[in-house]
Amino acid sequence: MQITNSHLKTIIGQASNFLLNGTALPEDLAFNFVEELKVSNLIIPANVHDEGINFPQVVGNNDLILLPLFTDNEEFSKKYTDEFEPLSNELAYYVNIINDLDFDGIIINSESDEFFIDKYLLNQITPFSRNNTGKYDALKLKEIAENVSNDLLKDIIHKGEYEGDVLGMLGDCILLNVVSSNDVCEDGILYRHTARDFKFTTVKKGINEYGVLFTGIDEIKKSSYNQDNYYFQITNYFEVFKYILMNDLDGVIVNPGLEEFYIERHVLIRIYEDERLENPDLANSIDYAFRIE
Repeated sequence: MQITNSHLKTIIGQASNFLLNGTALPEDLAFNFVEELKVSNLIIPANVHDEGINFPQVVGNNDLILLPLFTDNEEFSKKYTDEFEPLSNELAYYVNIINDLDFDGIIINSESDEFFIDKYLLNQITPFSRNNTGKYDALKLKEIAENVSNDLLKDIIHKGEYEGDVLGMLGDCILLNVVSSNDVCEDGILYRHTARDFKFTTVKKGINEYGVLFTGIDEIKKSSYNQDNYYFQITNYFEVFKYILMNDLDGVIVNPGLEEFYIERHVLIRIYEDERLENPDLANSIDYAFRIE
């Protein structure tokens, strides 16, 4: 996918207005900034060669040594052209760089926003990962996936409105998602770590783009994804929601093309790390997908 970080860029613009006026960020804006930064996929100017990777540094105010990063290729091109190529990475990669080289922080979009984040703050917000060691093998996961019903959620979707606790609702459900691949799997099982391509499925709705989830295999079969190159898997909420957020998507749609239920990005970003969404027995579901039959 194209690197955009548009949600982070919007928040940086909002935050800059407060900071330029010497005003502290409102609590909700500060929270959203930190959460968006945690799932950012920022671009670094890099010169890749046989001996490794070189990248530039920027000297900021008070002689601070900063790592230049960019939200997108347009911002990158304002500063660098042929000398460096754009490479994108998660935030943890950049935190390791500034710690290893004793930089003072990072500067985002140096030719426009000039948004500085110091080393101390960066070390407070480094994202974490989850243990995806589950209880079941692929065949058992397939059996579980084929038999999920989620009747309560389907009833909620049918009613068309829900003002309750989305976190609790999802924690009580086992949902499915769809991936696409051109690999041929003889046993009907697609293995994420050996597949040549293993792409999480998204859908466009106007100018927005969403990940897609399903309440069961019957709903997948009624959808446009009931084709040979699509596979289903049990949704690992943390990994799937993190993917959606890091790829700058706008949220998820449950049962797209049928009775649809939207969970917007601002909800996902508040719940995706919550342990109440975890099902340790099913954590390795992210590694397997199954042919739709």
